[in-house]
Parts: sequence; C-alpha cells; structure tokens
Amino acid sequence: MLATSVHSQPGVYALLLGSGVSTGAGIPTGWGVIQALVRRLAAATEPHDPDAADRAAQDPDGWWSDHGDGNPLGYSNLLAAVAPTPAARRGLLAGFFEPSEDDAEAGFKVPGPAHRAIADLAKRGLVRVILTTNFDRLIERALEDAGHYELAADVGPSQRLSVAFAELAAAVRPRTPPAPGPALPGNNATVPSRPRPAGE
Repeated sequence: MLATSVHSQPGVYALLLGSGVSTGAGIPTGWGVIQALVRRLAAATEPHDPDAADRAAQDPDGWWSDHGDGNPLGYSNLLAAVAPTPAARRGLLAGFFEPSEDDAEAGFKVPGPAHRAIADLAKRGLVRVILTTNFDRLIERALEDAGHYELAADVGPSQRLSVAFAELAAAVRPRTPPAPGPALPGNNATVPSRPRPAGE
C-alpha cells in the first residue's frame, strides 16, 4: 500500500534515515562507535590491564562512570576525552565513516543497495525530502552518483535533525492557494514543484 501511495503521490513522502541504512555498508551504528571509542580509551588509560578494553566495550556506561569526566556518557564528552581538538576528532571519526582503499575495494563504507534505491526514488521525483541523522555521507554519495543531489542544508550533527525537521515541515505544507482574505504570516506558504527530468 505504501509503495502504491508513493507512486500515485510523487514528492509527498519524506524519508528519515538512521544508522540501519548504512550498517550493511560496514558503517557502525552510533552505539558501535561509542563502544569502539570507549575500548580505545580504556586500552590507553589502563595499559597494564590487558582485559580493560574488552570489559569497557561490554559495558561502556559502567566503564565511563568509573573513568569518565563525571557526566553521562555521550558523543561530545567521549570525543573530547579521546581527541581533544576538532581536527583530531574529525580524523578519528573519519576512520569509522570514510573508506580506506581496502574498504572501497571490498565494497565497505561505500553506498550500498539501500542507498542506491533511495537515490533512484529521489531521481524519479517520488521522494523530495530525505533526512538523515547519520554521520556518514553515503546517501549523499548515492544521490551524487545518480546525478540528483540538491543539498538544502548541511549542518553539524548536533543540529542536523532539527534543521531536517524544519525542512520537512516546509516541504509538506499543502500545495493549495491561500484562502481569500488578509494574508497572515505562514498562511500562504506553498511548495514550488521541482521540474521533473526529461523522460518522466
């Protein structure tokens, strides 16, 4: 039923993508990144204990409670502990999300079938808004590969979702003319339709 609705009402539906769309491409979930970073931090801070990294990965919250900065475990404080500068953090996270030559040759950390299928939906005009909470850029790469990449907003991960929801709200407003009468702020918003590529 959903597939029929998407085809009969092109551009009406939006997609919200989480880490599951990229796990098949070898990208870890957010929790997987936290586990790996806690493992690294435990190995570095407890080099005398060969089992520290494994114990920390099994219970990252418990390890962080005992060894962290006193705040609940989260990306920001964990990254600050592991990589103190923005450049160091970008470099550290790139290892989780950007493919090495070996990764790319093996088909890891590159757009997979799910990313390509979503890009095809966008190219055909069936989906106009795609929101992602992912740190990886695989959906963007798939859209670029399909020749259909229009970036409305690219913000830091902490702001990505709130901006994405604002974009979604703007995109799904009714496409009807405003009611007669005085124009009120927000009462006459419409969404212009994007021209369809030739052949559709």
